[in-house]
Formats: sequence, structure tokens, C-alpha cells
Amino acid sequence: MWNRKTKWNADIKTNYCQVQTNVAYAADTNKYLLYVHGWNIADEEKMCDGKTVFKRLWWQGYTNGYGTFDWPTLYGVKEWKLFLPVSPWRMNFDDSEMIAWLSATALSKLMEDLNPSGELRVLAHSQGNTVVGEALRKYDGKQKIHAYIAAQAAIGGSLYSSQPDPHEEFNWFYPLNTPNIMAYWPNGTNNGAEPYFVTNSSKVVNMCNYYNLNDFALHTAWERNNRWKPDDAIGWGYAYGGLTNFYDETVNKTNRFYRYGGLTQLDIDGLEITNTVGDIRERYEVFSYCAESWLKALGQGSNTAFGVNRDLGDVPLKYDQYHYSHSREFRSNITKERAFFEYIMNDGNF
Repeated sequence: MWNRKTKWNADIKTNYCQVQTNVAYAADTNKYLLYVHGWNIADEEKMCDGKTVFKRLWWQGYTNGYGTFDWPTLYGVKEWKLFLPVSPWRMNFDDSEMIAWLSATALSKLMEDLNPSGELRVLAHSQGNTVVGEALRKYDGKQKIHAYIAAQAAIGGSLYSSQPDPHEEFNWFYPLNTPNIMAYWPNGTNNGAEPYFVTNSSKVVNMCNYYNLNDFALHTAWERNNRWKPDDAIGWGYAYGGLTNFYDETVNKTNRFYRYGGLTQLDIDGLEITNTVGDIRERYEVFSYCAESWLKALGQGSNTAFGVNRDLGDVPLKYDQYHYSHSREFRSNITKERAFFEYIMNDGNF
């Protein structure tokens, strides 16, 4: 038997635990901003980035409620060098994405509790947008979320839109080889199907996408990782054997998304993506390890599901193609990042 990787198969909480670190601060209003961090962030970095967001908003006159949602991302990757189809960096990211999907239940409950009067705003960075996207899909609060700001989102644009990607480039070496179930859920064809996150915009007043077409982490790393799915390396063993223009779970196991359970095709676990409770974990496996987005990452361009699309590569910010820009809002000085937090103040209606 293969030693199948289950780093994500930990005890991911389905509820949240609130920790108050400072009781001296009292918000002026019931407006609230919740920050959700991304991938490859150690515990101390999560808090530092969260504090940076609050302080930079404070310096612009922010006096409202604030919190950071801490989910158990994997970390320890020194740099994004995903130049080989099999690499520890790539597997670390995909394992962490699985954790992100599983963390959404706790976040959805937190958002419901923080939003009794419709004054909650959510800011997510990079892979944190996977957690928020699924949390919004699960969200059942009586009031709409006031604003959702997706910053440099490391999540497939197909999850929100079935529109053709004007920036997509055909890849002769790694063509798309899985059905477009993200944009046409769940059958992969435009036959009454819609994007997986199609209902999210109905739960948010102001949907905002902050993107950078040349973002290194997305253009160089996320995009390659997306094209290299399914993850068929030893220890992961994910595969797909069906058509690229139609998905049908009723057919043979090897004609859909599946995973090897042993050294031969005689031991195969077919993966289900349907809406039954028992299949939800397998659905998340398909999203994390198997299915390709037919659009580039949400954080690489404008998306029709978002009413506000801000190009961070444009003036005055001019985010560039270097890795530093993927998290520049936390790392650069307050003067250079002033416009970024002005956008948040404006789009969040603070």
C-alpha cells in the first residue's frame, strides 16, 4: 500500500473559539472588519499581519470593530519554486487548500454571530479566499454581509464566473484535462449549471476583487499548480479518466475523479462531488487535488461576479511581478500602501 498523504486529515474545527487580546479598545460603531489570512503563515505572522491591517486602517481614522480569523494553514515553505510537477512546495499548498475548505464551516458560524445587523465586512488574502468563499456559500445569517474584499485571491476564477478569461493562454505542455465543474457545477457543461460560488453575491452587498495580473505567486506558481492537477504523485495518487466536456459520477470509478488506494488500479476510491453530507470531504479533495480552474486565479484579473474590481498593478500602487507584491500591503511602508487601505475604507463604507 502507498503511504497516502493525509496532512489535512487533522481535527479541523467546525466551530470557532473567540479570543480577546485587548479589552481596552471599544469600537465607536457596530461596524466590524474581519481579516482572514492566507497560506504559509506561521502563528506569529498571522497576528502580525492582522495587527498591521488594523493599525494602517487606524491611521486613516478607523475606529470600528476588528478581528482576525485564524485557520490552521500549513507553513514552512521558504519560497515559491513550483518549477517541477512534483515538489514539496506544491503539495504543501494543495494540502493547505484542503484545510482551507474544511475550515469554512467554523468561519460561516462566526460570520453569522458577528453580523446581527448587517455591518460585517470581510477582508481575505490569497488562500484565505478559499475559506471565505465556502463560508459564504454556507452562510445562513439573516443579514447580508456588508462587504467582501478578496485581495490577491489564490482561488480559481471559475468558481465565480463561467465567462471566458481574456488573459488565459493556451499551454501546449500542460493543457486543461479535467471538466470545468467549477464554472458549471456539477456536470461540467452549460446545461442549467452555474459557478460553484454563484450564490455568494446574493449574500454580500458589495463584492470587491483586488487583483494584480502579474502577481508572481499567482502567475508563476498558482497557475502552474492548477495546470498540473490532478495530483498523481506517489502518496497522493489522484487521477481523472473521464471526458473534459462532461462529468458523470454514475459511470465507472476510473472514468471520473478517483484516488488510488494501493499499487494497482484494482484498489481505487471513486470520489463524489454531489451535495450529500457524506460526500462533502471528497468534494473538497477534488477541488484541492484534482479539478482545474479553466480561468486564471481570481486575484489575477477582473471577475464578473464582483461589482468592484481594483487593479493593484495600476497607479498609484503599481504592484509588480515580483513575489514581494503578493503580500506587499503587510510588508511595505505605510506611505506606499496608503491607497490600498483607502480602498478598504471606501469599499467597506467605513
